[in-house]
Amino acid sequence: MSNEDILNMDSDAVEVAGRDFNAVAEEVEAAMNRMRHQVNNLSTSFQGVAAQAFYMKMDQMFQQMQLLVEEINQMGNDLVIMAAKVRQVQTEVRSLFQD
Repeated sequence: MSNEDILNMDSDAVEVAGRDFNAVAEEVEAAMNRMRHQVNNLSTSFQGVAAQAFYMKMDQMFQQMQLLVEEINQMGNDLVIMAAKVRQVQTEVRSLFQD
């Protein structure tokens, strides 16, 4: 990889991808909240040992989904930050060679 390759990035595309990741994280979190609401609504009509096993499994799944949401969101934030930093470096490098 040459030095030119390090700066050869479409930072706008990377930023858009990061924002898309953030939007997906919001969508997954909204879906999870809808599912959680539906599960909570079952508590009066679905009881017993099988219900408890179901609720425990759903709690585990919601915890895993929350971790996934956080990871997707963090990746989106990282992409946006990286795009901004690369954009700044590209601007600084251009100014060095224009003088």
